Amino acid sequence: MPSIGEKLSSNLKWVLSRASELCREFGLATVEGEFLLWAIASKTGSIGSEILRKNGLPEERIKEWVIRHRIQLVPGTIPNPSTIPIVLSHDVKLLVEKSVLSANQLGHSYIGTEHLLGVVIDHIANNPQHELNSLFKEQSVSIDQIKKDVNSIMKTTSRFPEMV
Repeated sequence: MPSIGEKLSSNLKWVLSRASELCREFGLATVEGEFLLWAIASKTGSIGSEILRKNGLPEERIKEWVIRHRIQLVPGTIPNPSTIPIVLSHDVKLLVEKSVLSANQLGHSYIGTEHLLGVVIDHIANNPQHELNSLFKEQSVSIDQIKKDVNSIMKTTSRFPEMV
């Protein structure tokens, strides 16, 4: 039986690595949900990225929001980025765990960007005070539509083994 690491798609591995790199680039030590969303959007060709782009939330819009809302750049205050140890926040760890559970419940043999996007969107939708709700409002993007698109993809990909 494959380990969880072996079940992560190459796109999802890239996204998790990219989220850490983004934090490091801005001198931050903890990966929060907005960096996961930014990294998902930045993985061209991934299902998660395509869903976000289709719904009017490409990488550039997320990047601009994160920089405006989360990053306070003060010249000369960013430490040497290569020395910053990066950790996942408690919430991000839970989101990754939930994406594994989601894939398992659906009978998928892999864990992809669509699984992670689905749990991130659910988390935001179920927490009206979550600050990422302002990103969706500012960009006039429907969280419900993204949820529908993710669910539609999940149903389709769950049929792939039956189709082979």
